[in-house]
Amino acid sequence: MALIACGECGQKVSTEAKACPGCGAKVKKPVGLLGKLFAAAVLIAIVQCTLKTQDRPPATPSPAKAKASPEEDQHVREVVGTLRSLRSLMHDPQSFDVESATRAPDGSICIVYRGKNAFGAVVRNRVVAWTGGSSEDDLEFSRRCIGTGAVDYTAARHLL
Repeated sequence: MALIACGECGQKVSTEAKACPGCGAKVKKPVGLLGKLFAAAVLIAIVQCTLKTQDRPPATPSPAKAKASPEEDQHVREVVGTLRSLRSLMHDPQSFDVESATRAPDGSICIVYRGKNAFGAVVRNRVVAWTGGSSEDDLEFSRRCIGTGAVDYTAARHLL
């Protein structure tokens, strides 16, 4: 127990007291060494973040992309159509979240997605669709999608 001066009236008050006996003002507890170290660490972190932000060059707009070819537009439409069809088959279409969507050179569309099943659990699935069929079989997905040089169309999910 130590005696400190009251911040309001200057009278000596115990650090254990809740209020000054002279004026009734709340006693401010002294900040210990641990509190001072914590405050210093927070201040240093804020300064470092500020300096790192200032060191970065300003963001420059990316150069405009060349207009997509009609073939590329058709591929995007195929992927988006497949994503929409898959979403419509879900128990909870609002839970549909595309992790990846690719199109293999043979035209197969490979999709990895998450969604709620009939029990309400969010599950991760893979599906491959091609002209005339589709499959959730892992072997079929691997055969048609893995290591085939598939083009990534994951960004097409924003068109849903």
